Amino acid sequence: TDGTIVRSLDLFPCGPSPYKEGFPWTAETEAAVAAYLRHCADHGINCLRLMLRNMDIVGRVDPVQLKATLHLFDLARPYGIRFNVALMEDYTKPPYVSRDIIDRIVLPHYTPEMLKGLPPHRARFIARKDILASPALRYTDPDAIACQKDYLTELIPVLAAREEVLCYEFENEMVYPPMSWCSEIASFIRTIDPHTLILGNPGPHDWPEPLRWRESGCDLYSYH
Repeated sequence: TDGTIVRSLDLFPCGPSPYKEGFPWTAETEAAVAAYLRHCADHGINCLRLMLRNMDIVGRVDPVQLKATLHLFDLARPYGIRFNVALMEDYTKPPYVSRDIIDRIVLPHYTPEMLKGLPPHRARFIARKDILASPALRYTDPDAIACQKDYLTELIPVLAAREEVLCYEFENEMVYPPMSWCSEIASFIRTIDPHTLILGNPGPHDWPEPLRWRESGCDLYSYH
């Protein structure tokens, strides 16, 4: 009643912390998520922001987390709750800029046989662990962008089929993203799903926003 959090569940942790809930969820996890959604609905909330944490395992979608995400949508549907879905990781969390993420999050999803069959742009990050020197390079490096598009090619058709998805967001609080990347990725997403809105969300930086985002190709804009 006083706004204090007395219980919580970090369902989809970020950084080098693996997703541990699996799927199907335990009865405890199922009950906790259901109680949260009911609490939201009881207080007039009809849209939630969902950041897909470690969903991109270098050009592939984490199949277990995807099942859990779709189940979350199923639970939210009776309450009329929809989601703004942040598609990719932010800051230093993407696998293309962190060996820790490659070792702890990505590699457990790959067998030796899978590693042998990787295309060069994905083998660079997974097999050779040739990580980008700066997080900003994920917006310009051709191999990183190719991996991002592989990931989106698998993910977007699944999300596009769900009425619970209100819009796509590139990533959380983007740090100095080039508008060329935003425009390219927005256009790419629309080749797969031309109907769902796309949202841009820059970080709280002291620079000329939102004027330059007219070049981003986004439909919606969020700035705080």
